[in-house]
Amino acid sequence: LYPSIFEDMKKMVAEGRWEPNGGMWVEPDCNIPSGESLVRQVLVAQNSTREWFGYTADTLWMPDVFGYSAALPQILQKSNIPYFCTTKISWNDTTRFPYDTFVWKGIDGTSVISHYNFLHCWPEPETLTHNWNWVQHKDNQDRRLCSYGYGDGGGGPMMEMLEAARRITDLEGSPKASHVTVSEFMDGIANDIKDLPTWSGELYLEAHRGTLTSIGAIKRGNRKTEIALREAELMNTYSMLAGKGYPKDELLEIWKDLLTNQFHDILPGSSIAEVNDLAIETFNKCVSKAESLTTEAFEYLTKSSKDKSKLMIMNTLSWDRNNEIAIDRLPEGKTIAGDNIQSQWIEDVKGKKKLIANGMCIPALSASVFDVANYKESKENPFKVEGNSVETPFAKVVFNENGTIASFIDKKSGREIVKPGCAINNFLIGEDVPESWDNWDIDPDQKTKMLPNFKLTDRKVIASGPLQLRIRSEYELGTASSFTQDMVFHSGSAQVDFETSLNWAEKHKLFKTEFPLNIHSDFARHEIQYGHAERPTHTNLLNDRARFEVCMHKWSDLSDNGFGVALLNDCKYGVGVEESALRLTLVKSGTHPDPRGDAGKHIFTYSLLPHATGFSVESVVRPAYELNIPVLSYPVSADTKEIVGLLSVEKPNVIVECIKAAEDGDGVIIRLYEAEKFGCYTKIKFNKPVSFVEETNLLEESVDNEITAANNEIKLFMKPFEIKTLRCKFK
Repeated sequence: LYPSIFEDMKKMVAEGRWEPNGGMWVEPDCNIPSGESLVRQVLVAQNSTREWFGYTADTLWMPDVFGYSAALPQILQKSNIPYFCTTKISWNDTTRFPYDTFVWKGIDGTSVISHYNFLHCWPEPETLTHNWNWVQHKDNQDRRLCSYGYGDGGGGPMMEMLEAARRITDLEGSPKASHVTVSEFMDGIANDIKDLPTWSGELYLEAHRGTLTSIGAIKRGNRKTEIALREAELMNTYSMLAGKGYPKDELLEIWKDLLTNQFHDILPGSSIAEVNDLAIETFNKCVSKAESLTTEAFEYLTKSSKDKSKLMIMNTLSWDRNNEIAIDRLPEGKTIAGDNIQSQWIEDVKGKKKLIANGMCIPALSASVFDVANYKESKENPFKVEGNSVETPFAKVVFNENGTIASFIDKKSGREIVKPGCAINNFLIGEDVPESWDNWDIDPDQKTKMLPNFKLTDRKVIASGPLQLRIRSEYELGTASSFTQDMVFHSGSAQVDFETSLNWAEKHKLFKTEFPLNIHSDFARHEIQYGHAERPTHTNLLNDRARFEVCMHKWSDLSDNGFGVALLNDCKYGVGVEESALRLTLVKSGTHPDPRGDAGKHIFTYSLLPHATGFSVESVVRPAYELNIPVLSYPVSADTKEIVGLLSVEKPNVIVECIKAAEDGDGVIIRLYEAEKFGCYTKIKFNKPVSFVEETNLLEESVDNEITAANNEIKLFMKPFEIKTLRCKFK
C-alpha cells in the first residue's frame, strides 16, 4: 500500500539493519488452522520474503498466540525453520511452564530449539535484572532475548530507549547486554548451550480457552474455506494434467485471504465487530471463488454437451467410498440407477432437499458416472420407532421425556454406551462472565454454572426409509433462544448425526452438548494437524486441571482397548473431557470486543460414532473426513468418461491431504501423512505413467535422491505422524 516505504524496507534488509524473521504469513492462531494451512502460512511467507528481500526465515516468531500445536515442530523443521520464540505461555493462569529455553518435541518426535523471550520493555537495569532473575535453569541457560520497544503492538524503540541501551551495555550491577539479531541469538543457543531440557507435546496456554469457540461463523468459514481450497487444488491439478492451465495466481490470492484471516485475533473471535463481519464475508467469498475454480476444472475434464443425462460423482478422499453419500445436484424425483443402489430423498435441517444413496463404490480420488432414473419410494425400512424407543440395525435407543438419550446399546458389542444415571446429547447452558478477557477466556469455575436449561417443544419423525431415520426436535433454550435438531440414524453405519439450526439470542452464556460415556480411559484422543494429541481425562495434577477446555479438529475419541465412542463435528473446535464425559462447546457469547454476543443463526453438525473396535483410522478418522468432505456431483452427458484417480495408497493409516501443482510449475506436489501413530511401509501406486518422483521438504525443495518407481509404484516408510511431500512428474 505504501511502495516508497516498502522500498526503504528492502534497502534496510539489504544493509542488515532490518530482520524480517517471522516465518509465517501472519502471526496466526496455532490451534485452529488445519495442517495444510500451517504449511501454507510458512510456504507463502518464505516465498514472499525470498522474493522481496532475498531472505529466508530461520525462526518462528510467535509472541502473542494462544497455545501451540504439537504438530508445529515437524512443520517448522521441514520448512527450514529450526527455531521458535514466544512469550505467551507466561500468561498461564494455573501453572508456570518449567523451562525458558528448551528443546520442543512434537507428536512425531521432531524437535526445534525454543526460547521464551521478553518484549515491549525498556532496555534499562531494572528490566534486565528482572529478566535474568526470572530465568529458571541458570545451570544451562546464560542468556535471554529482550525485544524492547514502546507499547503492546510491536512498537519500535524511542530515542530515549536507544540512549539507555547504549549506556547499559556493561554496567556494574546489571547483566551485560548487546544488540543482536534473533538469528544470531538462536544460533548462539544452538552452538553454545548443551543439555537443554526437552518438552514433549503441545504448548498449552492455560488461558484464552474461549477462543476455540467465540464467533462461530468465523470458525465455520475457516473450515469450509480450507476444504474448498483442497478440492479446487485437486481438481485443477487433474485438469492441468489433461492440458488446461493451472490457476496458480487465483488460488494463491484465495490462500492469502484465508491465511490473513487466521491471524490470532481474527480466527479466535477476539476482534471488534467490523473485523468479524469482514472476516465472515471474506470466508464466504473464498469458498465461492474456490468452488468456481473446481467447477471450471470439472467442465474442462468432462467437456460435456448440453445433454446432461448422467451424473458424475467425485470422491476427493484417498480411499474408496462405498457407504452412504448425499447428492445435491439431482432434480427432485430423480435417483441413481443400479440394481444394488438404494436411495432416499430427504430434507435436511436447513430445508434443503437432497438424495441419499448407498450401494455404489466411488474409487479413491476418482469420479464415476452413473445413469439417472425416476425415483420410486422404497417400502423397505429397517428402523423401528415405538414411543420413546428406536431400534436401528446398529443400536437400541431409549429417549428421556426431554429428548435426551437415556440408553444407547451398541448391537455389535452389546455394550451400553451411556454412563449409568446420565443422558447423552444433554444440553448445558450457563453464565459465562470471565474475570477478564471476555471473548478470550472461560474461567475454571464456569462449569459449576452449567445447567440443562432447555425445553423440548415438539418432536416428530420426518423421514423413515431404507437409508435414514430422521427425528426432528424443536427446543427452547435459555431465556430467548431456540433450535431445531435432526437426529439422523443410518441403516449402513452406527453413526448418529445431530444436524442443528440454532437461533441464538443469549449474552454471556456458554452452550455445550454433553456425552457422559460408559467407557474408562485415562486419556482421550483429539485430532490436531497431521495427527492427534492424547490428553488426560483425569485431574491428578494442576496442569491436568487447567486443561478443562482443549482443541479438537474433526474428532475426539474415548476408547478402551477394544471399544470406543468418537464425537465428530463439521465446524467446532472447543471440547472439554473429564473422566468419561465429552462436552462439545457449541457457542460462547461474550460481548467484548464484539458487543453482539454471537447473536443470530448457527448451522452445525456433530455426530456420535460408537465403534466396536479400538481406535483406528478406519473406525474414527475416515468417518470424520467423510462428514466434513462430501462427494462432489455434476450432471454430465452420456459420453462422459470416468476420472481415474491419480494414485492409490496401500495402507489405510496413510492419508493424502493435498494434491497441487508445484510452486515452480515443475510437476505435481502430493502431501500425505500417517494418521494412526503407527509406523509402516506403504506402497503408492500411480494410475498415470510417472517419469520422476522425489521427496521434498514443505518448501518443495529436494531433500532426497530420486525415488525409484517400478511399474508405476513406489514404496515409502512412514514414521508415526510423519508428513511426506512428493514431487511427481507424469508422462
